[in-house]
Amino acid sequence: MKHEDLIVGRTRKMPSSYLKFLQDYRAELERFLAISVDFKEQDKEKCADAAKAQKLKLESCFLRLLEVAHEEDPEVWRELGGAYFYGYGVDKNLQQAASWYQLAAKAGDAKAMVGLAICLNRHDQGGNLNEAANWYRKAAELGNADGLKYLALAYNSGRGVPMDKNEASRLMLDWYNSADR
Repeated sequence: MKHEDLIVGRTRKMPSSYLKFLQDYRAELERFLAISVDFKEQDKEKCADAAKAQKLKLESCFLRLLEVAHEEDPEVWRELGGAYFYGYGVDKNLQQAASWYQLAAKAGDAKAMVGLAICLNRHDQGGNLNEAANWYRKAAELGNADGLKYLALAYNSGRGVPMDKNEASRLMLDWYNSADR
C-alpha cells in the first residue's frame, strides 16, 4: 500500500478549526518526502541540513494534529495512524498506529480499515491474520480497492481465511476493474 493511500484523502467535511492542522501536517510531510528524494540525488550535506529542519517542522505539525485528536474525526485519527506507521513527525510505533487506525476504522473509515489490517498482519507485531482479513473484507465492502486487493491476496495464500484460489481470482478481478486502484 502506498503512503498516500493511508494518510491522504478526504472522507468527510471537517471543522475548519482543525482542518488547518491537517493541511499543515500534509504540506510539511510532502516537503519532507521531497527532501528525502533530493537527498539521494544531490549534495548529501546540504540535503541533510534541510531534512533536519524539515523534520522539526513536521514534528511540530504532528504535535498540533495530536492536539485535535480528541475532536472525534476519523480522518485525523487515520492521519495519526499513518504518521506512527511510517514514523513521519514521530518515532515509528506500529502499536500506536494500530490504535489510531482502529479508532478511525470503527468509525467507518475504509482506508483506516486497510491500515489497521496491515498492522494486524505483521508477524513482528504478533499478527492476527483472521482479524486482518475481516478488516480487509469490511474495507472491500465499502468499495475500497486496497481492501479488495489485500483480501484477494489473503485468499490466495490462506492468511486469515481458508485458501481459495477461485475467490482470490474473483476478488483480484474486482480489484482490477475498480476505478479506485
